[in-house]
Amino acid sequence: MKKRISIFVLSLVLGTTLMAQQKIAADKNSGCSTCSAAGSGIFAFKYITDNTLSYKVTDCVPFSDIEMYSSPSGGAVVAYATADEKGEALISLPEKTTVAFALNHYRVNEKGIAGKGQVYNVMGNPVLDIESPVLNAENANSVTVNWKANAFGSNWDFNVQRSVNGINFVTVASIASGNSSTSNTYTAKNTVSEAGGGTVYYRIEARNNKTGVVIQTAVKNLTPPKPVLFTAINYNNRVRIHFSNLVTYPATYSFSEMQGVKIATGILKSNDQVIDISSYQTKVYVLSINDSKNNTGSQTLLKN
Repeated sequence: MKKRISIFVLSLVLGTTLMAQQKIAADKNSGCSTCSAAGSGIFAFKYITDNTLSYKVTDCVPFSDIEMYSSPSGGAVVAYATADEKGEALISLPEKTTVAFALNHYRVNEKGIAGKGQVYNVMGNPVLDIESPVLNAENANSVTVNWKANAFGSNWDFNVQRSVNGINFVTVASIASGNSSTSNTYTAKNTVSEAGGGTVYYRIEARNNKTGVVIQTAVKNLTPPKPVLFTAINYNNRVRIHFSNLVTYPATYSFSEMQGVKIATGILKSNDQVIDISSYQTKVYVLSINDSKNNTGSQTLLKN
């Protein structure tokens, strides 16, 4: 009797093991045609930037395979990626592409890495639809940053970030999103005089207050006009020089003919100084001024 029981138990174990091995082998070769979107274990969300649909997949096994499927039952593979060293991947697709779920495959890839073999439902509305900023230089010191975003009822903080090299960004303004499910227009003004002049770069960083999800737009740049260093007014051949608050004394000036021939130079040590040009020939001159910090400016003047 004991021998019969032992044989029965052994047969049951072998049968169960064989069925499990057959199921694993079938799953590896099936192309995931029977996968369900009900699982979890990896995190995925979709968002839209500038009419491009993007999926951020996280919590995967580093360097493992990720596939995006078109329907909850599997369907076609519409995108493929490999997770980075953090177990993350960003996948961008045409906006109307249908994606049902993401799969971090448990099968071993060419690098010898296996994923978690679980899926996450990514159907429904995106978490955010945001456009890259539109920049407008109002003057040499101020830039207006405009952008549009649909928060789909969620609460986001929009951080306006600026850079002087397009690489290292700092937040210069923050605006909370509206919680409606429509697109809203947002505006922020930024003073750029402390940025050192030249080209400035902006992007919008959106941060979800509940999930901590961070999304960044494309980087946009512009070069503000140079600040006006001075204004010169000729009254009866006496030129009054009025400086802006950007000048640092002493400043040197020169008068040149239009052909570039320099005819006079001097030093200005205070605002609203007057230069007598009555002895100059009647023609158009270029007045150039350079202050002690190498701020420069020029203006054409007619000697009567």
